[in-house]
Amino acid sequence: MDTKPPHEVRLGYLPALDGIRAIAIAMVLVFHSGFHPTGGGYLGVDVFFVLSGFLITKLLASEMAQHGRLDLASFYGRRALRLYPPFLIVLACVTLPGHILWPDIPIWRDAALAGLYLSDYAQALHYVPSPLTYTWSLAVEEHFYVLWPLALPFVLRSRNPVRVMLMLYLVAFMWRLLNLSALGWYPTYFRFDTRASGIILGCMLALMPTQAPPKYAGVLALVLLLFAAAPPSWGLMYGLGLAAPVAEVAAAILVLCAFHSSHESRLLAWAPLAYLGRLSYGIYLWHAPLMFWMRERGFSRPAILIGGGALAVALAALSYHLIDRPVRTKGRAALARWAQWRGRLPAAATERKAGSPADAQGNSAAGMRARIEAARPAR
Repeated sequence: MDTKPPHEVRLGYLPALDGIRAIAIAMVLVFHSGFHPTGGGYLGVDVFFVLSGFLITKLLASEMAQHGRLDLASFYGRRALRLYPPFLIVLACVTLPGHILWPDIPIWRDAALAGLYLSDYAQALHYVPSPLTYTWSLAVEEHFYVLWPLALPFVLRSRNPVRVMLMLYLVAFMWRLLNLSALGWYPTYFRFDTRASGIILGCMLALMPTQAPPKYAGVLALVLLLFAAAPPSWGLMYGLGLAAPVAEVAAAILVLCAFHSSHESRLLAWAPLAYLGRLSYGIYLWHAPLMFWMRERGFSRPAILIGGGALAVALAALSYHLIDRPVRTKGRAALARWAQWRGRLPAAATERKAGSPADAQGNSAAGMRARIEAARPAR
């Protein structure tokens, strides 16, 4: 009998996945620095969505395969430890001086909506540029974290989970097109239900048996991503109707490449690139308020990109090493003691070391490739 508790199901750390994150955050930095009239760097968010859907589904499906159930309390606790500490610090740093820096913006209201992960629908209903507008994507992912563990067991018990996810992806894509034509750009761009297609694609990829993509598929995916992001597409039907799904497919191909020895995976696993990927959540949190302030003060686009980007990386590194990792280490130990108290965890398991680079990716160094098929439900 397998005595490992559900929340100890972990996947192996792959630095190439962090390399993909680095590419995604670079796209977002270019976009928010003010270069958006010449491109679609906002599509980097769709790359993040694919990665989130893939990794979370792989973890949850592995847990279901090994234990037949999901430990929802432990899952939600881990997500809170991963996301909330740096997010609350950024919200405080933006909100406290906000009435001075942006007297015409209801910064406290925006911070409350962001902290409750409601900014996606708030922006869709009434779009007003703000230093915290970017938190819509965090809200989209949080809705996924809350809902998907409840829905996944039903998907895994279906006759063909991959086919179910494919149908959901097509429905999500058509729903976005319908809303885009009927309601316009902003009500469609920000909402969870109209931006979930990338997450769904990542979920579907996690439930499929992995196969090595054709040679140079990763290069083709990078080219596709570049071509999707290069043309002006903000506010256009092309952006969410064509560029977004192309970016999602390109991200899925890159994820496949990360699992197999290839030139692309070795390039994505380059240590500096992977390190930036581990910092990507913190960079995302810090960069937008900084760049919003710099744009309002009339800084040039290169100055915003270089100066704002460098400062965001520095703050993200400080947050990662001084806050994120220590909090996760102590928090995981607390979760382990709590699980032991509930009778689900052998005492020896509480000694597992936390705070490694794997924790930044949501997995440990146990070796993902050897367990890749364990995540698929038994037929």
